[in-house]
Amino acid sequence: MVILIVAAILLMSTPNEPVPDMVDFTFMDQEGNAYRSTKLIEYADILDDADKQPMLLLIETPDMNNTDFKKQYDEIKKLALTDSNIITVVSCPVKENDSGFHTDLATAASIRNNSKSFRVMLLDKNGYVKKHWFKSAKSKDLERLSIKAAALNEGPSSKELRLKIY
Repeated sequence: MVILIVAAILLMSTPNEPVPDMVDFTFMDQEGNAYRSTKLIEYADILDDADKQPMLLLIETPDMNNTDFKKQYDEIKKLALTDSNIITVVSCPVKENDSGFHTDLATAASIRNNSKSFRVMLLDKNGYVKKHWFKSAKSKDLERLSIKAAALNEGPSSKELRLKIY
């Protein structure tokens, strides 16, 4: 009985939208250079340390004024992180992000089938979803992910970790 109650609470508290196992899409940098989410390892030059295994933090927002998006962007900025193996990509179907890595409008719409909700996904170098949130990810979660990623790469200590965002 208790298990049924817990299951019902979990079902009510999570969105009904499925989370894909893998996400394959094209994104761009400020200069318009195109990259694929499933081939991050080929783009080691966009990382500050080419020896690190890249990961991608995809922030999907229905619009640039979305409360969760603003909160997420502030969380990333609050970390004041500039150097890492985690590439942050903003995906919005109504307005392209004017700076940093982003998708075009059509790609943003197709990733979510025109969903109006907010979502954050952490992808590995091959585009496989490792973690997801339907609200903004907290700084602590992002730092923990950076630490785990650095450990996989035998990278720097937690004090030296950084997220790449423009």
